[in-house]
Amino acid sequence: MSGSSEELIRFCQIISTALKSGRPLPDSLLAMKANDGKASVWCRQVGKKLAEGGSIESAVKDLEGFDPVLARLMPLLGESRLIRVLETYTKYLVIVESLSQRLAATMAYPVLLLSLLTINLLHMNFYLFPRALHEIQAVGRMPSITMRLLYFVDTNFWPVSLIIPVLLIICLTLMVKQFFLGFSAGGTIIGMLSGMNSIVYQQNAARALSVTGLYLEAGYPLERALKCASDLLGPVDLGLRDAEAALKQGNSVQIAFSRSKLLRGIYLDDLSGDGLMELLQRNARARYISSMRQAKNVSVLFGILMIMVAAIFVLSVTSGFFDTYYWLMWSY
Repeated sequence: MSGSSEELIRFCQIISTALKSGRPLPDSLLAMKANDGKASVWCRQVGKKLAEGGSIESAVKDLEGFDPVLARLMPLLGESRLIRVLETYTKYLVIVESLSQRLAATMAYPVLLLSLLTINLLHMNFYLFPRALHEIQAVGRMPSITMRLLYFVDTNFWPVSLIIPVLLIICLTLMVKQFFLGFSAGGTIIGMLSGMNSIVYQQNAARALSVTGLYLEAGYPLERALKCASDLLGPVDLGLRDAEAALKQGNSVQIAFSRSKLLRGIYLDDLSGDGLMELLQRNARARYISSMRQAKNVSVLFGILMIMVAAIFVLSVTSGFFDTYYWLMWSY
């Protein structure tokens, strides 16, 4: 779990526990044991601000690195509702973090394997092949086929010897870049080929639905809840702004939802506040389950694919070593 998500989950848990205790919130937060974590710092700052007579809104506004979703929720809630929303949001954070960890682990396998393959190829080029080629040329024999395919350091074997290392470097570069940048920036070639773009779409869809439901539970009208959720998603808002614009124009919820790529497939059987909130949360859970299932399948597929790639390369390396070895033996 990433540090920021872990601290935010701890903060939600601390606030929920403090509210359930029945004590005044400032007293509970100021009485907690201090540590160096962000959650502890946030709680003490909120407690101090409230004890001085400040509002929750001003308290969370000054918190460095605080979550924007929670910052908008907390000032609007009464204590009983705040407990329920915090617990819901904590579950949401845990699910999102679990999926992020699975995606990161899935990407880590090919990065590690391609790195090891690159190191082995470099070792052969700078250690094995130069010595073998010297011996082979000394007795007037031709180098093995595998050497000609893999020995890219010697320009005499170009361009054939460049094919495998160039492909390997390109794949490794793309995988490393994808591993560190993640998929939050949108669709990528690696994501399209691996199926991860679809997983990220499902995750963003679930996130939008879940956050919209949270804002409804906090007492926001649907129009503003959609705007806050679309602001959170940024450029990839899945049509939430179109639905918001339709509501501003006085259209019904059904028409507004039909304008959104995300919302048009939701069957509106209950348009009351609680019914709509539950409907959005139910659809969000379905999206999360679907994305986790897809991530598991992609992880298995990546594992099989990497085993096959490793087997092929090990075969090539073994062939390159033993072909070269026997080439030398036959030369005498």
